[in-house]
Amino acid sequence: MNRSSPITSLLAFVLFSTGLAAGLIWWGSSAWADLEASLFDASITADVVLNDLRCPQYITPEEIAAVSIRVQNPTDRILRQSARIHISYGFVTLMREENILLEMQPRESRQLEWYVTADDVAWGRLVLVRLHLSRSFPLPSRTATCGIVLVNLPWLNGNHISLLLAGITLAGTIGGWRLYLKANQPLTNRQRNVAALMLAWTILLIAGNLLALLGIWIAAGVLFLLSIIFLVISLTYLIYPV
Repeated sequence: MNRSSPITSLLAFVLFSTGLAAGLIWWGSSAWADLEASLFDASITADVVLNDLRCPQYITPEEIAAVSIRVQNPTDRILRQSARIHISYGFVTLMREENILLEMQPRESRQLEWYVTADDVAWGRLVLVRLHLSRSFPLPSRTATCGIVLVNLPWLNGNHISLLLAGITLAGTIGGWRLYLKANQPLTNRQRNVAALMLAWTILLIAGNLLALLGIWIAAGVLFLLSIIFLVISLTYLIYPV
């Protein structure tokens, strides 16, 4: 091992830890927002739960953000249905409602879009959204939810924050992992295990954030809780080598 490797290894850990923290914040906040949204206006029932509602992960105080979904008529007949959306309005118990009556031709698809702002935030932290598509034979009634986290950074918008966290996550974890490998050649058994642990975390962060981004919040949330246990195990291994 060369003389610079202890300092380089420390730098690798700092870089990796920064990426790990950003990835967990990105992942955890998104899964939490969608979990809260699933409980919002829960009295509305539907036959099918959709993951197709698209919301930004974050919103800033001055931003106007779009919530959208693409609906389709897969049948050979004219389809008539209503789309009703409820959006939190300062409190969980207060909401604003918008209704759209749809008449869609056979095989037609259409993009529906609504706008939200920081005025819609509940608890001062989350915008909660629930969409209900009425039953229209042969399609069942459907519902979809999503949550958006308010971040008090007025000089950025929600997409900037998501991209920033994604960039820090990928650059930090991959860069830290590669730097650790470079500083510790040839790898001993313990160093090889640490490198494998860093790679496992990188893959876990990417998988978890993809699930959250796709709105598969149950899987994202369960995996996030398991990742906290994995984090404790990882820290124990690093602090108390065996």
